[in-house]
Amino acid sequence: MAQHTPTEFDFANVKEHFHALFESVRELVAVFDVNGTLQFVNHAVWDVLGRTPMEVTGKAIVDLIHEDDFDLFRAVLSRLNAKLENRVNIRCRLRSGDGGWRWFDAEARRLLPDEDVGIVVSLLDITDLQRMEAERQVIFEVIHALNETSNLDQLLQHIHQALKK
Repeated sequence: MAQHTPTEFDFANVKEHFHALFESVRELVAVFDVNGTLQFVNHAVWDVLGRTPMEVTGKAIVDLIHEDDFDLFRAVLSRLNAKLENRVNIRCRLRSGDGGWRWFDAEARRLLPDEDVGIVVSLLDITDLQRMEAERQVIFEVIHALNETSNLDQLLQHIHQALKK
């Protein structure tokens, strides 16, 4: 039986290897500076948000993140910058190229040694999952109203409330 010898890693091409690896992942990966400005994103930003890397690089997160999630993201940056935590997970929404919102599970980590640019965020698109969870909640509330309400007007009011969310 022939022995398999591992190939020697070509350190001369480490930048090319890193770039190929970075671009091959399906998740959106971004590098932020301490102020929340995007310094670099992989090409998954096109598949996930319908934007080119050039469209978002150099933009502040406030231009992309939902206003209800901005304070949470700012707190994450603060905790990472103060080195209070090494890794933080959040759920947030980002604006897509068509103006809609996509949901993400995001993991932010302080990985790079540069004090000004060093926060790496990996974002997994969970928009479909979030939509299914919301639909399941509406169905649950409608079934609950059907079981608890005998008055048709009250039932319709409960259904209307469930659908408004």
